[in-house]
Amino acid sequence: MLYARSCRLKDTAVRYQSLSEHSRAVSEMTKQTCAIIGMEGVGILEGIVHDGGKSEPAWQAYMMEDSHSEMVQHGLPGASFTTELFKSRNRPEDERLKQMLALAVRGHHGGLHDVLRPDGESCIP
Repeated sequence: MLYARSCRLKDTAVRYQSLSEHSRAVSEMTKQTCAIIGMEGVGILEGIVHDGGKSEPAWQAYMMEDSHSEMVQHGLPGASFTTELFKSRNRPEDERLKQMLALAVRGHHGGLHDVLRPDGESCIP
């Protein structure tokens, strides 16, 4: 099983939330938020992919550490996946949507990051 989050309970036990459970819960919240502007589908996608980087072995090892000594970044893989999803689309509105999704995924814990270089090319692999 892949894990997304953990929290220490009052009795010092640790509860882990699976990546699947976490992604579905966040997807429901982002769907409701995006429904305000008629973009429920975008909210669902955003919620599902936002923590995709937590499926990587380095993140899973980090989750199992007691100390959490050095943070393992997880936003870039999800942003890269989002970019890949839109690779074959050529409409201008798809390009803008791809950039918005990648920006939100990439920066959902660490502030805003560039998704475009000054020449207009993507800086997300």
